[in-house]
Amino acid sequence: MGNTAIAIIYSPWGKRSGAHINPSTTLTFFRLGKINKWDAMFYVASQFAGGLIGAFRAAVALSAWASHPAVNYVVTMPRNDGALAALIAEITIAFILMPLC
Repeated sequence: MGNTAIAIIYSPWGKRSGAHINPSTTLTFFRLGKINKWDAMFYVASQFAGGLIGAFRAAVALSAWASHPAVNYVVTMPRNDGALAALIAEITIAFILMPLC
């Protein structure tokens, strides 16, 4: 995943688009005034469509592996600490990373 993110960020498309691989990053850039409304709407719609298409293609091509209970279609689920700990961690990570944008 890290190498994929680096490839996207440093590619010509990534430099042109700002490498928004996540709708929350796109919406943050929009709120900060770094991209206009139409670009933000296009990026978010494309990100959701790409995620759905990718999940569908993985389910078809890797059916037994992608649907295995240990993989759970790559859904991140909170473990012993629960949903509140996961929420706090996500907020903390966002506050650390967003000033870098």
